[in-house]
Formats: sequence, C-alpha cells, structure tokens
Amino acid sequence: LVQVTRTLATQYLKDPDMGMAYMNALSLNGQYMDAEIEAERVLSMVDASRATAGKRKEVLLLAARNSVNSGRLAQGADRFHKLLNTYPDTEEARVEYAGVLARLGRYDEALQQLSMVELDLEGRYQLVSIFSAMKDFASAEAEASAILEDYPDEQRAEVNLAEILSWKGDFARAIRQYEQLLTDTPGERDLLIKRGELLLWNKEYLASMEVFQDLIDQGENDTRVWQGF
Repeated sequence: LVQVTRTLATQYLKDPDMGMAYMNALSLNGQYMDAEIEAERVLSMVDASRATAGKRKEVLLLAARNSVNSGRLAQGADRFHKLLNTYPDTEEARVEYAGVLARLGRYDEALQQLSMVELDLEGRYQLVSIFSAMKDFASAEAEASAILEDYPDEQRAEVNLAEILSWKGDFARAIRQYEQLLTDTPGERDLLIKRGELLLWNKEYLASMEVFQDLIDQGENDTRVWQGF
C-alpha cells in the first residue's frame, strides 16, 4: 500500500487526496517521520492552493492523528487545537482531542472538550477513565453506574465499577461486584484473582486463601496468585 500510494502521490504532486492517501499509508505502516514530512508538504499545498475547508480539515485531522500515533502527544494536541479553533463543529476530532489531553494529564481541559459534545458509549467510557485518573472516584462511579442504567448488559461498565470501588477502598462492595460478574462468567481467571486480592485487602484471609488455593490447584502460575497466597 505504501509503494502504491507513493507512486500516485509522486505522479499527482498537486493532488491533496493522493498526498493524504500516502500519508495515511505511511502512518499505518509505522513510518511516522515519513508521514510527518508528507503531512507538512500536503498542508503547505492546501494552504497555498486555497483548497476547500473540508479538504483542509481532512489534512489537519490526519496530521494530528499521525502525531499522536508517533507518540508526539504535545504536537498532536496542538494540531487538534488548531483544527478545532478553525472547524469547531468537528465532534469526532473533539473526542479524540480529549483523549490526547487526558494522556498528557490535562484532565480539566479534556473534560471541557467532552462537555461540548453529545457522548456516545465510547465517549462515556472515556469520561469514566478521566475521572478515575483524576482520583475523582465519586464521579467515576456515578458515570459507570449511569452507563449500566442505560446498558444493563454492558460488562465493561460492570468491570469499571468494580475497579472504581476497589480504588476508592470500598472493598466490600467491590467484592460483591466481582461476585456478580463471576455469576455471568464463572471461572474467569482475572476476575477470580481480583476477587481473591480484594478478600485479602478486606481482611477476609481464609476466604482469600481458598480462592488462591483453588487457582493453584488448577495450575495457575500468575504471580498475583502466589503473592496473594
């Protein structure tokens, strides 16, 4: 794909679509610096040619994503900021921008961005993650619980809620949450280990030992099991 798009981009140097295709192929292939060079070329071409607003928005979005994919989060955040200042109605980019801000530890800014759009389910999970990272466990619990009200069978939210209860030190409720999860997926290894750990932290030593002993008897070699035992 890289070779094909390179040939087309070289053949049609003034076609931003060919340049974007090449840039995207490079980024997907992990050739981030080459993608960055192409991004700068296409951005300059678009600016000089007075391309349509939609075309310029596409280029800026691809360039921002390439920066993030390459690990240059600050540059990616700057590019998303520039994009949204110019095209504030780009909701998809705003949610992505919030994710980048959260990874940079700029949680208040991330929450501000999310407050400006109607969140889908994935956006609501992002909200839970940001609250958890801020150690605002009350807000994280409230949002995870709200997701479960709207999506009762959403196991990811149930796991999130169990983790949040654990992080806030509400071990008894966290244990009950993991036990509920285990009724739906009995024998699930990671859930069993986490329940055993929580029983230990809640000073239910005998019950914790029984969980870890059963796992050891089943041949489980996870370090957490032996540490808990």
